[in-house]
Amino acid sequence: MVLDYKDVSFSFKRKKRQRLFKKVKYLALLLLLILGYLVASRFVEARQLKKIQVWLLAGKPAEALALLDRLGNSIFHPDSKTELLALDHLLKGELAEGERLLAGLSRDSTQVDSRDFLDYFLDNARYRELKIYTDYLRAKGEDVRYYSIIYRIALFEPGWTSALLDDPDVPQQAQHQKALRIIARAGEELKTGKKNYIFDVNGKPLAAYDLKKQGTIPLVPGINFDLLNAHFTGGLKYYQLTLDRDIQEKVHALFTGYSGSFILIDLKDGGLLSAYSKSRFLPGVNAAFSESYAPASTIKILTLLAFLSAGKEFSWPFNCPGKIDIERKTFYDWRAHGAIDTYSQALALSCNLVFARLGQEVGPTGLVSFLEQFFFNAPPFKDLFFEFKTGTVSRQVRGNYQLARLAVGLSGITVTTLHSALISALVAQDGSSCTPYLVKNMKNILEVSFYNHESKLLTALKDNPAFPLVREGMQAVIEYPDGTGRRARVDFVQLAVKTGTAGEMKAGYDAIFTGFFPANRPRYAFAFILQQAGRAENEGAAFLGAFLTSFYAGSGNKN
Repeated sequence: MVLDYKDVSFSFKRKKRQRLFKKVKYLALLLLLILGYLVASRFVEARQLKKIQVWLLAGKPAEALALLDRLGNSIFHPDSKTELLALDHLLKGELAEGERLLAGLSRDSTQVDSRDFLDYFLDNARYRELKIYTDYLRAKGEDVRYYSIIYRIALFEPGWTSALLDDPDVPQQAQHQKALRIIARAGEELKTGKKNYIFDVNGKPLAAYDLKKQGTIPLVPGINFDLLNAHFTGGLKYYQLTLDRDIQEKVHALFTGYSGSFILIDLKDGGLLSAYSKSRFLPGVNAAFSESYAPASTIKILTLLAFLSAGKEFSWPFNCPGKIDIERKTFYDWRAHGAIDTYSQALALSCNLVFARLGQEVGPTGLVSFLEQFFFNAPPFKDLFFEFKTGTVSRQVRGNYQLARLAVGLSGITVTTLHSALISALVAQDGSSCTPYLVKNMKNILEVSFYNHESKLLTALKDNPAFPLVREGMQAVIEYPDGTGRRARVDFVQLAVKTGTAGEMKAGYDAIFTGFFPANRPRYAFAFILQQAGRAENEGAAFLGAFLTSFYAGSGNKN
């Protein structure tokens, strides 16, 4: 057979070109796959970095850092991880470490959305963090003049703001026109050297900051603002408290010639309408929150409640001779009350002998554990940076004589004025009340709230059927002809109270009062101590009557 190739064209060069084209095609396909992988990786990394940012800003640093560790070093933006680590330190308040990490970064851009963090620091009045991050971004060439204006005025540098505010090139100036007007107004106020920054529930100023002295000037008496001052030095912010300046000033006028402390609680939310301190022994501090003293007979409302809650029965009438012997010791009352027929009468007369007997019926363990349900021996209540201390009760009660003194509040037990008012609030509302608080809200330099108090409910023996009987006895303290609080009676509002007198005649008795009003529809709970002023049924009752007259005179307060 003979093969004929005359019509066949064959070239080794063509074959070589075909093989080369095939290699190029495979290489292009490989490069395309690599490019697709890189694009997809960058997309995935961007989503992961965004998730890390969201978790950091949501207060979930553990989750954010765990994902950051899994992400490793970015091949696209190697500084992103370091920047996020620095921001984590800033969010935690570790300013030095955060600033150190940012200072070591290059000027290359990162995938971090800086605006989210700038706005977070601004919204939450964290101006030092805002300054550190803004300065870092400015060094990278980003236009952050708007945030520079904010942190400089917020950190009390008013001289910087005039030129910046007049700069037509400040980014998005039209968008921030309202904010810039607020900032400019704050800057003008700072030029005077003083800035009102603490306000009452009605918006009236309570305190101003003196830039020259770098301290707070109280504009209302009877309360120490040092804790707020310490936080204000971190940057300009505004505090609205639950205090009513008018009420605080009325209480101050009534304390002329007296020492002690006073608390008035608004029962609708637990806000402190007045928190007045003028302690003889702890001057200059918020004694109403912290100074402990013997509650004396005011504790009898809980002794009675403990007895009734235990299902005990008492044999009436009870004859009070004025003193009895307990364990070969004489246990005294102020006077011999004679025949006492009811619990309300016993509370109205404040008969020590009746309540000594009630305490013995409940027993030391039962009485102490009952008192602890009303927050004795409890940790302080916290309201941001304020602490409201509670009273104490000894768990070691040796014998009936000590038990009798505990039952009438003369030994083994202490209260603070705030705790005493809280007990009355709980009794007034069948064992429930909102946690007492003072700081209503906080606002940043743009007057936008970044903190608002949320009421929390406290309970102690909620809906116990003994509460109405105790409240009836507290009203009898005022209404009964010989009641120890009768001199505090006024015609325009019904009261439910308990008096207490502690101390010694030589030094001067402490007059103590606690209670709530109006008695039929409780709206306010209160407590006060007049140190070394005299007996509660005299000086204390006169003080309470004067307070109520002042409180209701020419005001919008209603029953």
